[in-house]
Amino acid sequence: MPISRRVIALAAILVLLAVMLAPTTRRYVAQRNEIAALQSEIVKQQAEVDALAEQRARWNDPRYVEQQARERLHLAKPGETVYSVLEPAAPSTGGTRARVVGVDLGDRSAPWYTQLWGTLDRADRLGAVPTVTPAPTSGPTSAPTPAPTKADAAQQPTSAPTSAGAR
Repeated sequence: MPISRRVIALAAILVLLAVMLAPTTRRYVAQRNEIAALQSEIVKQQAEVDALAEQRARWNDPRYVEQQARERLHLAKPGETVYSVLEPAAPSTGGTRARVVGVDLGDRSAPWYTQLWGTLDRADRLGAVPTVTPAPTSGPTSAPTPAPTKADAAQQPTSAPTSAGAR
């Protein structure tokens, strides 16, 4: 049975249509997948925005702010005494035991830097001697050297600074 020209022309037109529509259809499907992925990302971001808005609303509540200041920063109202409880998780490798000291936050007449220096000075008087660990070297190892104390500084003579021009 011979194939007519009409059938060949129809087959050629169908092949031409398939060749022309295949890339367009592929692009259409890829764009639909991209739209679906972007919509799911929008849903995730909207949930994140809602969570952040809820958190912002919580931070506008003064009771929540006070609670967070007490828990995170260990702050207290003036006149309150703060106690920190240390849990005995693991035995300490060093011989120094931590002491818990209550702090009266009622004295706010001094500037913040004076208060900070005073707390550092009080912590220094607790009796713990800090140690300085040397950087690792390739030579023989040595034991940590204790940091100089105020008594060591008082015993060492001070020398006058010399300038490079005066010899």
